[in-house]
Amino acid sequence: MKIWLFILSAFLIISFSFATCESKCYDRICTDPINFKLIDKLTQEDMVFGAIPRYTVDSMQLNKAPDFSLGFTMNFLGRVIGNYEGLSTSTGVFSVDTAYLRLTYNDIDTLVISYIREQSDCCNNYGGYGKIVSLKYNGLVAIKDGTNYKFEKQ
Repeated sequence: MKIWLFILSAFLIISFSFATCESKCYDRICTDPINFKLIDKLTQEDMVFGAIPRYTVDSMQLNKAPDFSLGFTMNFLGRVIGNYEGLSTSTGVFSVDTAYLRLTYNDIDTLVISYIREQSDCCNNYGGYGKIVSLKYNGLVAIKDGTNYKFEKQ
């Protein structure tokens, strides 16, 4: 009976460890996602999903350096995904503190991100999990509105 209790306990501990790892570092993304809305500073309209969209999700990506190309280049960090509720991307590792959000071929914005490190079993190879503590969009502090940062663009 004791052996079965031991086996059951070990199984539950291992299962819980994997569940925690997977929920914290999905696909080994070891930083908080950057959830945002791109808003016109003057009208406060959504510039991607509003009545008159200026940008499309499929033209956006996050890069390590200003890069006009779209797709997997040396500077590529991540695609932008989302819907009318908000957009999302991630640097993937917290060693990247400056990233460039490519909106269109010639429209690139700057993100400066500050992280704190948290211990995480699945992100130990990367120094832990990077939790965002502050984010600047084009030099201005990005305000969080619910779950999304509000990126106001002129």
